[in-house]
Amino acid sequence: GYIYSVQGKGRYVKEKLVQIQLPLTGDTSFTEKMQKMGYPLRTENIVFEKVPYDKKVYQLVQAESEDTVYQIGRLRYINDVPIAIHYSFVKEASFPDIVDEGAEIVSMFSFYRKQGIEKFTSNQTLVSVAFPSLEEQHLLAVKSMVPLLVVETNCVDEASGRVLEYTKILYRSDTFKYDISMNT
Repeated sequence: GYIYSVQGKGRYVKEKLVQIQLPLTGDTSFTEKMQKMGYPLRTENIVFEKVPYDKKVYQLVQAESEDTVYQIGRLRYINDVPIAIHYSFVKEASFPDIVDEGAEIVSMFSFYRKQGIEKFTSNQTLVSVAFPSLEEQHLLAVKSMVPLLVVETNCVDEASGRVLEYTKILYRSDTFKYDISMNT
């Protein structure tokens, strides 16, 4: 894994990837965490679309089957290396502005703050490991055998207790050290 080839050009030594110590707990956005640690983060909105009815997703965002739920996908880069994909699912009834702003959102916490919501928490986080699909391999520039850490969580408005979103985040396992301490 230290050398890569380019057909017709030669073999090259791979640059060493940054190992970011990422707190998986807390009430701070990914963007804010990376900025605080001094990493040059760039985020690209890669998808904004209505999702077909999915019982799990709809239950997690407290939506009824007749509600409209949107998926907002963001690809995160550090030093121009794709490191994570964040998928957020939000109920349109909770955020009517999502239709107009969804394709431009690069930070959900910033979007929520514009809506007047300031404090966030989570009441459930699940962590698993998966190998990337073909699309995820392409987006994250990884081979099929690079495991991804999958973090599924919700975001809750601390003041009202209302679920704001369900999030599924795919982190490249070769670019992060995961801090699961409760005091981050």
